[in-house]
Amino acid sequence: MSQPSAKVPFLSTRGEGLKKSRPKVKTHHATAAATPTILAVDDEPGLLKSYQHYLSKDRDSPKRPSLRSSRRRSGATASSKRSTSKAGTPNPRADYNVITASTGERAVEIVRELHGQGRRIDLGLFDMKMPGGIDGLETIRQILEIDPTIYCVIVTAYQDKPLEELAKVFGDEHKDQWDYINKPFTGNEVVQKASNMIAASQRQRAQFALEKGLRSSIDRFESDAQVRALELSIANTQLHSKQSELQGALDKLVETNSRLQIELKEKSRIERELQIAHKLEAVGQLAAGIAHEINIPTQYIGSNIHFLGEAFSDLQAVVSKFKEAYEARANEASCHELLLAAEKEADEVDIGFLYEEIPDAFCAISEGITTISTIVGAMRNFAHPDSEIKELGDINRAIDSTLAVAHSEYRYLAEIDSKLDDIPLVPCLLGGLNQVFLNLIVNAAHAIADSGKSVDDGIITIRTWADTQAGLLKITFKDNGCGMDEATKERIFDPFFTTKDVGRGTGQGLAIARDIVVDKHDGQLTADSVVGEGTVFTISLPL
Repeated sequence: MSQPSAKVPFLSTRGEGLKKSRPKVKTHHATAAATPTILAVDDEPGLLKSYQHYLSKDRDSPKRPSLRSSRRRSGATASSKRSTSKAGTPNPRADYNVITASTGERAVEIVRELHGQGRRIDLGLFDMKMPGGIDGLETIRQILEIDPTIYCVIVTAYQDKPLEELAKVFGDEHKDQWDYINKPFTGNEVVQKASNMIAASQRQRAQFALEKGLRSSIDRFESDAQVRALELSIANTQLHSKQSELQGALDKLVETNSRLQIELKEKSRIERELQIAHKLEAVGQLAAGIAHEINIPTQYIGSNIHFLGEAFSDLQAVVSKFKEAYEARANEASCHELLLAAEKEADEVDIGFLYEEIPDAFCAISEGITTISTIVGAMRNFAHPDSEIKELGDINRAIDSTLAVAHSEYRYLAEIDSKLDDIPLVPCLLGGLNQVFLNLIVNAAHAIADSGKSVDDGIITIRTWADTQAGLLKITFKDNGCGMDEATKERIFDPFFTTKDVGRGTGQGLAIARDIVVDKHDGQLTADSVVGEGTVFTISLPL
């Protein structure tokens, strides 16, 4: 039996389909003797009306019943629109003859009356708790005494004792003859449950009828050949039944596969979000250093602009004095006096000093602007938009950009020794690789810091070259830091594993780096390390 699971609330407030006062048993819109008959037993009129709506051949109204109930449960919801299944499609409706009863006693009377007329109930839906009379379990016991072939579904919010007692009523021999639905439930659920149980009932009865007919035929035929033919017919029927079961299993397999595809897409989405979050975290940690790198040239640009402003004012004063002397040239005495004043002004502002320093100030400003432009360009290249489609990328340029962005992380810890060969463009996800390069550079700087080496002794060597024979682009990041032991090296690519202090590392950097290189680029990321000597990370990417 399937285990209980949480259900979407399904309750109804429409009236009971079979009143106690009716002397005769009447089915709702019974138009064909072959149509299966369902007996719904519940003391709540709303649920009985809901059974009619979803299971009856015809409905009182094209509108579906309200999904609200006087017995409202926590978390129950309602909608004015037609309810939908989990897949987003409208709830199906079945075409059965539906008889309703509001008490267990009335349900037993109905079964007994129909049985006496040679008619039968295919499926019963029984509420477990019905105040004022016999409960669902006792109702089932009495009905099975009249017709032991009836299939039953218990509708209950209780899962332990009632289900155990129901299993005892049917026994192991008829364990497939009963099932249950947890309250609250959906319209789709009750239709599906009724369809499955009626199909099982019909298969069982068809099997019984077939076997009975075949046995009768066997008794009439004395020929061994005829007996064998009948046996083959039985086997063929069983084969068809098995084929139906296999088809059902195949349908479930297809459904499971579809669900797995959805889960894989969700997993990929979460991985992308995690990588983006880690990249943003890395940029955030570098933000202070980058701001400092930009602030230094900004300061001396500002200082030199201030100096040029003052120099311009001084030169303007000198030029003004000489202009006055020039304008007074007609009066020799006055002109001479003004020239002396202009020369004095020129001596005070130190014209020679200004002639020497003003060109240097312009050079410093230009250098500062170039520095800022380089940092901003590196940030732009580092923040390459993430994409799922590989494009040809310049690995050497990406490494230079990452070094510029991470300059504040290693400038006081180690020197960089870049040996970047002339390599071809490679198909890659450049934004992801920038993140890998940043992780490896920062880890190398931290390893050198942990070894206690000074900035003059610490060296991070970065090399790129193309192994055309193997069809691979090789990238190595080597440091002469503290190194790793074998136990640490075996775990460095595990998510959330870190040897750094709290606040210095999350343990996700190398795990994400491996995912980007191995899973996203079909490449390799390996580490070789010796304690006390340093570590070499090698990236191999297909050309």
